[in-house]
Amino acid sequence: MKKFAFLLFSIFSLVNAYSQSTIDSGTYRYSAKGDEYYYHFNGDSLLTVTHKGDTSQIIFYTDTSKTPNHIDMKILDHEGNYIYTSLGIFESAGRGRYRIRMSSDMINRPKTFMPYGNPEVVILVKLR
Repeated sequence: MKKFAFLLFSIFSLVNAYSQSTIDSGTYRYSAKGDEYYYHFNGDSLLTVTHKGDTSQIIFYTDTSKTPNHIDMKILDHEGNYIYTSLGIFESAGRGRYRIRMSSDMINRPKTFMPYGNPEVVILVKLR
């Protein structure tokens, strides 16, 4: 469960300036050493994450007026109650792909995606 919670912090995508989606609605996949996570963005700031039958819901907001783009994720428990907010950054990584980095300490927003190969950076790929 700790690994699942950590990966929840490390992933996701976007709603423009806290309202308008900047990512296509749909389902995206992230694979970590054979483990597959599925992220479903429904376009109204709700993200559903599924991993091995466990499902979590996150309310996400983005601000594309910042550089890099900012993303805030309100993590909810299984009853839908707010637990905490994780801060991050995101960018497009090509058609149907997004690069996301969430705070490793849950306090300070990351400033860059560097260094190359940083395990806190994940790539979501849209399923067709």
